[in-house]
Amino acid sequence: MSFSDLQAAHRRLLMLELLAEDMDYAINNRTMKSELAARGEGVSSDLVRADFDWLQEMGLITVEDLDVITVARITTRGHDVAKGYATVKGVARPGPGV
Repeated sequence: MSFSDLQAAHRRLLMLELLAEDMDYAINNRTMKSELAARGEGVSSDLVRADFDWLQEMGLITVEDLDVITVARITTRGHDVAKGYATVKGVARPGPGV
């Protein structure tokens, strides 16, 4: 696995963890970008959208486009991956105690 693949896998896990912790299990693209940056994962808006699309293709989130923002909402499967109960190739596994 390349370094960029490892970065993507950890970033996707972080996105799922953020969604799992959110009160309504949903975060828009702008807030997600800010939350990632606050945790040392500064990325472009295009990359956030690309990860949203990838996670949706894997059935881990749903995506809803609303005018100028995009809202991602975690699915049950995505929640299982965020908590380490299930694994998906391309998403890092959380450490123990999660």
